[in-house]
Amino acid sequence: AGEAWAALRAGQSRISDVRLGGADAAVFFEVVARAPSILVLGATHVGVALTRLATDLGFRVTVADPRTSLATRERFPSAVAIEHAWPDEAIARTRLGPEAAVVLLSHDPKFDRPGLAAALRSDAGYVGAIGSRRTNEERLAWLRADGFGDDEVRRLHAPIGLDIGARTAEETALAILGEIVAARRGRPGSSLSAREPAVARS
Repeated sequence: AGEAWAALRAGQSRISDVRLGGADAAVFFEVVARAPSILVLGATHVGVALTRLATDLGFRVTVADPRTSLATRERFPSAVAIEHAWPDEAIARTRLGPEAAVVLLSHDPKFDRPGLAAALRSDAGYVGAIGSRRTNEERLAWLRADGFGDDEVRRLHAPIGLDIGARTAEETALAILGEIVAARRGRPGSSLSAREPAVARS
């Protein structure tokens, strides 16, 4: 099962050496994966930009927000679904597997707390929440007070996104999506030039 989940997370078929019935065996895992999905919790400006960019990259995006004036088809034309629901309700209605990401963009504790608790209890492969470092320190404190352990807390990507110096909603969406892709591929999201030093040519 572990090898099968690893193949699904990587999105690639593979041959793995495993033990079956007490004997060594080479097993071929053929991956026919669904398109990855993102559940955006909070119909914010960043959510608008993230939905547009993620859709262009082949993600299926669902937007959830109980505020019907913000979660509209006009603002999110490329979303596969728009849920007028609180974050924890939306998570309960949504199938979240290892290919799924949950992104909390609300900046509001009454959205954040139930949504984050439900997301960390789900099978989503990525859980991220927007906010400052101070907000995140407070978030980690109440998560621990609510009984979440180290392994569960470590699943949280917060403050969300790669450090690219994002200032606009579009740049923030790019930073978030970059981190989601890196997490799906099991990569750190660091600069390739930092990992592979250039070789000077004479």
